[in-house]
Amino acid sequence: MKKTLIFALTLLMMVSCGKQTFEIRGNIDPEFNANGLRVTLLMSDEDTVSTLVEDNAFSLKHDVDENADIAILLIDDGRFAYETLIPEEGIINLDITKDSTTNRPFCHIGGTENNDLLSSFTYNAMQTMMELDENEDKYTEDEAMAIYSEMLMEFMRDNINNKAGIAVFAQQHYYLNTDQLGEIFALMDERTLAKEDIQKVHERYLTKVATSEGKPFTDFSAPTPEGTELAVSDLVGKTDFLLIDFWASWCGPCRQSMPEVKALYERANGKLEILGVSLDNDEQNWKKAIESLGLPWKHISDLKGWQCEGARIYGVNAIPATVLIDKEGIIVGRNLSAAKIAELLSLK
Repeated sequence: MKKTLIFALTLLMMVSCGKQTFEIRGNIDPEFNANGLRVTLLMSDEDTVSTLVEDNAFSLKHDVDENADIAILLIDDGRFAYETLIPEEGIINLDITKDSTTNRPFCHIGGTENNDLLSSFTYNAMQTMMELDENEDKYTEDEAMAIYSEMLMEFMRDNINNKAGIAVFAQQHYYLNTDQLGEIFALMDERTLAKEDIQKVHERYLTKVATSEGKPFTDFSAPTPEGTELAVSDLVGKTDFLLIDFWASWCGPCRQSMPEVKALYERANGKLEILGVSLDNDEQNWKKAIESLGLPWKHISDLKGWQCEGARIYGVNAIPATVLIDKEGIIVGRNLSAAKIAELLSLK
């Protein structure tokens, strides 16, 4: 009897101490002729495994790391395919077929709970974006963003504390406004909120709350193109409104928006001052862009790129981005459309 108990206990310990593993089984449409391409699984920068495609298929195994919420699978260093998956126990099926519209590789991942959830979300997100693109005349940009972000919220309300929800949040939180971020953070359990990547987003969220609509502006300064120091506080109150415009010479969308910003500035006829805050690193590129684009307003930059102090203070993680401050120094809006700013300025 004693030997039986010892044997049973030994088996239990072996099961309890055994590592969880997952296996990725990939199948690729033969039309792609992918044989010989290298498949690499990135668990982290230091932890990678790889194999080759043979007979239009491949297989990779790895231990489950409870701290890893996502892994990246590259085929031919990402040139053929670049896919995000959830590294969880079980068999993860990855099927690559030819997209009927583009003839490019289309990947479906599933087979485990969180990968099925992630795959379902990805499909729904693609369908939503396609529908919005097909009906672009029906919705304004703000309305389209609201539709997409609500679809995102519906998924995260139910899944933020599992690996699929964490993966989606890490990649798509940029589409959420401050109120939506606050709702999702309130739903997070301690384990989720303690994750390093989540903490970084949470810190930026707290910064945005501190610099959100209705709050007093936070001051900062940086050198002008001429080398003199200029602060936000030097400009607040001098006109009805001050628009802080975060941009960079290398930012295509920023440059594309400048004609609209210039038209607004001219229409304001002294009611609006603009302070361009550049996230450039190169002084000459910054100055050249101001000149070539013909930007007549005030400009500053500490030439620290994404480490720009002003961007840090205002929680800016994508550009172009704007902050509108009234004559009393109160923030009245962030990332408002030119039409909305014109309305606030009572411009016809």
